[in-house]
Amino acid sequence: MNRIQLKVKIISLADEAKTIRREEKKALTPELRHSLTEHRKGIVRHEARHSLLLYGFMNGKQYREIEAYTERPPSWSKIKRMAKRFIFEPELRAALVDWCGEGQLWLDGKAQPSSVPPKTDSHQQAMSHLELLT
Repeated sequence: MNRIQLKVKIISLADEAKTIRREEKKALTPELRHSLTEHRKGIVRHEARHSLLLYGFMNGKQYREIEAYTERPPSWSKIKRMAKRFIFEPELRAALVDWCGEGQLWLDGKAQPSSVPPKTDSHQQAMSHLELLT
């Protein structure tokens, strides 16, 4: 697992958003300002959200602990694709699939919002395996 590389990616995305916001203020034309704003609010924000969700998973957080309130579900497939770059342990990747499924149940309202259930066995096993590796 390469948590440090993912953390660097998250920090880089935050820096990119700050830089774009600064350049928006300097933009000479409304078209350029609009283009920069759309890039920051669209691509950069989308990538940062999914990176943070994966980072939360890698740190043992449940989806509902990371995003208790959201209007749009994340792209679970994007998180799984991203995991191929940052998670190398098969057990942890399998736990991610369970984690995504539980997150979708939470968003669908099939999980109780008032109580946070214990982490799944596969997630606990994967995280304990990870602790042995470090």
